[in-house]
Amino acid sequence: MISPLISAFRILTIIPVPGKDTSNFSKSLLFFPIVGAFLGAVVYAFHYLMSLLPFEQWSVFSLISLVIITILTGGLHLDGLADVADAFGGGKDRNHIFSILKDSRVGTFGVLALIFDIIIKWQLWVVYFSTDQLNVIICSLVLSRVFQALFLITFPNARNNGIASAFYNESTLLKCCVVLACIASVIFLYLLVQAHIIIFISILVPIGALFGFLCIHKIKGVTGDCVGTLNEITELSVLISGLFFF
Repeated sequence: MISPLISAFRILTIIPVPGKDTSNFSKSLLFFPIVGAFLGAVVYAFHYLMSLLPFEQWSVFSLISLVIITILTGGLHLDGLADVADAFGGGKDRNHIFSILKDSRVGTFGVLALIFDIIIKWQLWVVYFSTDQLNVIICSLVLSRVFQALFLITFPNARNNGIASAFYNESTLLKCCVVLACIASVIFLYLLVQAHIIIFISILVPIGALFGFLCIHKIKGVTGDCVGTLNEITELSVLISGLFFF
């Protein structure tokens, strides 16, 4: 199972992990939450190092940390968010939406989505950095990858030659294993935020379902860009809801 783990890191980050990719990319879904936990560990380590400094500039530190995570992930999910915002916001029909998704240019909807996403996320990170509540940020990074995996095994593929198509597998056993891996991740997060994880899940499930049905309505399935957008929606949902409990 080493090769699916290697592939998970190569897919979700730009880290040059040595080794061979898996021949079945759908198996890498099992390890998506581990990649999220790794990113959370990076944030925690950076926060710890900054806390050793004789001054506290949490606004700056949180922004630097966010930049680090964005670089490590290659801005993959932000690219998906911008594409989906443009396509769903300006697409007239399914074919038009696909043509916008394939366009490398970023339109008004995409720019606005990126601006709002980054600013809101940064300000929320400032709150959790300054109050030592890194567990909420870690939850957002892990749960976003959990829901990516669940999204890909739940909703149909919209495009046979798209990035998301590589993760589709009809094996019931594999889907059950992905669900179990996600459950194990939630149990791990319970150690960080206790019963609040139940609240996070209860918020994320309907949000993820609504977005999935929106994708089906728009393009009859999901694409890699849709998965990236879900990642940003999930992170923001956790970060915002955490304000009411911490």
